[in-house]
Amino acid sequence: MTYVHLARGQLAVNGHALKAGDGALLDGETQLHLVDGKDAEVLVFDLKRD
Repeated sequence: MTYVHLARGQLAVNGHALKAGDGALLDGETQLHLVDGKDAEVLVFDLKRD
């Protein structure tokens, strides 16, 4: 499971547009695609499942 937080700017994560302050929780994805970034500051967390 992966959590992506966009601290500032704009970005698309696996086809979903995010703007500053948005987050995306990805579960079951085999790849992470970060595209169309504009002044983006991104935090990516690889979360362990229990």
